[in-house]
Amino acid sequence: LPKDGDAPVTIDASGLQQLDTSAIAVLLECRRLAQAWGKAFEIKRPPPKLVALAELYGVGELLVHQG
Repeated sequence: LPKDGDAPVTIDASGLQQLDTSAIAVLLECRRLAQAWGKAFEIKRPPPKLVALAELYGVGELLVHQG
């Protein structure tokens, strides 16, 4: 993840095919790092399964942003 500039940390999740708790954990760590750097974090084009998993684990509003 780049630390430079004012741009938010953005992940295009549209290509994710294998989703499980490990994927959620990695994305949450990316979010944590972005926050530590004082940056916004967003996930673009999340697959429906990612949205469902994030909601199941109670992190939907923290992790998944439609866009």
